[in-house]
Amino acid sequence: DIISEIDETGVSKAVRCLPEQCSTYFNWSENSLKIIHQNIRSIQKNLDQLLVILEITKQEYDIIVLTECWLESVSNLPILDGYASFRSNKIKNKNDGVV
Repeated sequence: DIISEIDETGVSKAVRCLPEQCSTYFNWSENSLKIIHQNIRSIQKNLDQLLVILEITKQEYDIIVLTECWLESVSNLPILDGYASFRSNKIKNKNDGVV
């Protein structure tokens, strides 16, 4: 069952690196879950930089997590091909927001 699977799941490798150096750490199997996290500090302002990072690392990530998105209550999320978008709705200040 899923509870047993969760107990047996481990993080094989969590790495913090510069985008151009990250490929040296990639040795994922076909079953690996690939997650990238970026403290984007305004998704509207810095989306292009994120797209450059995604291109430099030359990886297809399963999940992209963006923090400090500076979301406004009615702001539209940018569309990234191949990804569904979800956002936090409880915004405490202008620096808040997770996508």
